[in-house]
Amino acid sequence: MCLLCRALLLTGDYFLGGVVAGALTKLLLRLRKSTNADEKEVNKLTAEAMLYIVSILRLGESQASLHPRDDDAVDRMVTCLKVRCAFVGLPQLSYC
Repeated sequence: MCLLCRALLLTGDYFLGGVVAGALTKLLLRLRKSTNADEKEVNKLTAEAMLYIVSILRLGESQASLHPRDDDAVDRMVTCLKVRCAFVGLPQLSYC
């Protein structure tokens, strides 16, 4: 992720986190739908995207964040995680 995005997230721009989560989820869903996508590679990229989303969620809870995270962005990121879990076959998350 670029340094500008990191700086914005650290200053409390969690809308950006929700947008990143949504974009990653859409890209991975399109990749999975692709006919020539290698399942092993898709699973690897899915795990990496989930790590990014969870890291952004955890950043909102940490002391490094200047502002608390907003509920709308959290809901969007958690929904993206739930969608990714459903397509990978992981159990559903109750809350992240």
